[in-house]
Amino acid sequence: MISGYSQPVIIYFCAGAWTHGLPVGELRYPIYLISQETPVLFIEPPLTWRERLSGGRRIETFKKMGSLREVPDSKMNVFTPQVSVPYSVRLPLARTLKNFILDWNIKSVSRQVMSVFRRIFPGKEKPDIVWGTIFHHAGFLSGIPARHKLAIIDDNFPLSPVFSPSQKKEVARMERRLIKRSSAIFTTSIPLYEEKGKINPVAYMMENGVPELFLPENRQRLSPIADSCPAAERRVIEDIRKLPKPRIGYVGAVNIRLKMPLLRELLNLPAPCHTVFVGNVDDSFPRQMLTVLKKNPRIHFFPYISHALIPFVLEEFDVLLLPFEETPFSRFINPLKLSEYLTSGKPIIATPLAEVMRVASKPEGLVYFVDKPEELREMVARALAEEGDTLCQARINLARTRTWECTTREMRSVVENLLQTV
Repeated sequence: MISGYSQPVIIYFCAGAWTHGLPVGELRYPIYLISQETPVLFIEPPLTWRERLSGGRRIETFKKMGSLREVPDSKMNVFTPQVSVPYSVRLPLARTLKNFILDWNIKSVSRQVMSVFRRIFPGKEKPDIVWGTIFHHAGFLSGIPARHKLAIIDDNFPLSPVFSPSQKKEVARMERRLIKRSSAIFTTSIPLYEEKGKINPVAYMMENGVPELFLPENRQRLSPIADSCPAAERRVIEDIRKLPKPRIGYVGAVNIRLKMPLLRELLNLPAPCHTVFVGNVDDSFPRQMLTVLKKNPRIHFFPYISHALIPFVLEEFDVLLLPFEETPFSRFINPLKLSEYLTSGKPIIATPLAEVMRVASKPEGLVYFVDKPEELREMVARALAEEGDTLCQARINLARTRTWECTTREMRSVVENLLQTV
């Protein structure tokens, strides 16, 4: 007879799928650190019929490895639930119908998750912690029994420009339920900490970071992971290397959150400069702007690459661009890209977001801030004219203080204390 499983267990619902290899460079990394000591059942977003028809890397992984797989060098299992009908706040459906689909999916996914939980941890009645990371997960905190419930808030989604006014209200209601149902919440910026702490005062700061593997002294440890990434992604770096210098680079999603007047100003940079975007172009990005940029022979778009390749692609750029629009929504973000960029030591040109200025405005020149689009040309010239390695080393030193291993210490301590609480 199998005895009851007595160790602490965490069920972690993620907003995104598990990645190729280790989740370096992403918000999944903190839970990977926790899984070094504590068993974690990591729940991906459910597969839907739409994904099965469209295919892609996620479907390839599912067919190859199944719905349940172990993560090497950890105590983590990744599970992919399945549902028939997709749910999204942005679907053009009546609210009543959307809520019906959402409730159905929550119940279906909860049943699937608990079935897998009991199979992996026989005799254990319920997880010690159930953890949500996006507003959709409020239902799981309600429907799955657990001793403690947690949430990570890394964006102020009720203000996101991708949602309509009515959708924003819907998102706000869901997020409020998620936060109120949590024993504690972790926020990734000071504005989020102050805002969401009004809903749940048991709030902690957990700044966005970067894995230690991204630091220059650890590049050899990262190389084997990068070498295991798909060949097509590695060829992106080779193709960028063929472009003339100087190269200005942006790595990340190309979406409506970027500052359009600043991107248009890229067209006016002097002839030697080539600008490179590396990342998927989101549906929210204006088609007209995309067409204009792609027509310019000095502006280049490359597809998404795995995060393990980011430090290597950053090496191919002379200046890095962080062009977020200053909006009520962006006031709350602490960009992951900032910490990633800092590990390269390269000059960074950024719009004056509050959190970027808080982290990297000192010493002067650590980041070149562009208040107005017409200032971009001057800032590029100043960045390219940097002499010596003083600022380069200052950026890398700042990155060393912002690794996930450093920024999640309090979070991991809180989780450990909760797990020890009877």
